[in-house]
Amino acid sequence: MSNLKQYEDDFWNFIEAGFVATNHMDGDSAEKLFMAAHKLKPEHTFPTIGFGYMQLCRLQAKDAVASFQRVLDKEPENEMAKALLAIAKSFTLLEMDNADKMLEELSRFSEDKDIKKLAEIGSNFLNQHLKAQPGPADPNMRKQKER
Repeated sequence: MSNLKQYEDDFWNFIEAGFVATNHMDGDSAEKLFMAAHKLKPEHTFPTIGFGYMQLCRLQAKDAVASFQRVLDKEPENEMAKALLAIAKSFTLLEMDNADKMLEELSRFSEDKDIKKLAEIGSNFLNQHLKAQPGPADPNMRKQKER
């Protein structure tokens, strides 16, 4: 562990690079970067948020929910984890309504403008796309019209 001490100042660089790698669909690098950050500061929750974000981007909603829940078990007031948990839950049919309530609460009560914006965007996407009735291009809708 003493060999890692020299890299402690790079913790946030690893976190940021992990998010950048995730956004560039380089999951392999992102995973290594978040793992490096975790090795440097195992008690810190941000690497777990990073893993959850990576899982969310891969549409591994169940795994992402578990990651964000682990963060909230340690830090119940972590609004970033709450917002991302709600977004991950919005991709699971049984949790959509709960996710909508969580996002609405965050958008109304969070004091962090970025969390408010994330919650509003997540809520809009959930209501306009995930909860919306199928459109005319949906094959099931065409079959119903033909009857």
